[in-house]
Amino acid sequence: MWLAELTEKQTYKGTHTNQYSIPLNPIEALSQGELNSPQVLMKEINHSNSRIASLEKDNKANNYIAITALGFILALVLKLAFDFYALDKGWNKAIEYNEKQVVYDSIVNQRLLEKKQLIQEIEILTKEKDSLAKK
Repeated sequence: MWLAELTEKQTYKGTHTNQYSIPLNPIEALSQGELNSPQVLMKEINHSNSRIASLEKDNKANNYIAITALGFILALVLKLAFDFYALDKGWNKAIEYNEKQVVYDSIVNQRLLEKKQLIQEIEILTKEKDSLAKK
C-alpha cells in the first residue's frame, strides 16, 4: 500500500472522472489478502533475493557442468578423428606394403624360374659334355 500527499487540488481527466469513492471490488480484494508492513515486505524481498542468488549459483554450476561436458565431448571427437586418421594412414601403408611385397615376390619368382631354367640348361650341357667325353 502506498501513501501519497496531495497538497493542491488536481483535476483528473481519466476514465474515472466524477468518481468519489473507491469501488468495493478492489477493497474486497485487498481485504482478503495480507497487507504487509514495510518490514515484512523487506523480509520477503530479502528472502526472494537469497532465492535468486541460490538459483543463480545453481545456474552457474549447471553452466560449468555443461561446459565441462562440451569440452569432454570435443576432446572425444578430436581423439576419434585422430584415431580414424591414423587408422586410415596405417591401412594405406599396409596396402602399399602389400603391393610392394607382391612386386618383390614376383621378381623373386621370376629369378627362381630363371635359375631353374639355367640349372636345366647346365644339366643338359653337362650330359652332352659327359656323352662327348665318353666317345
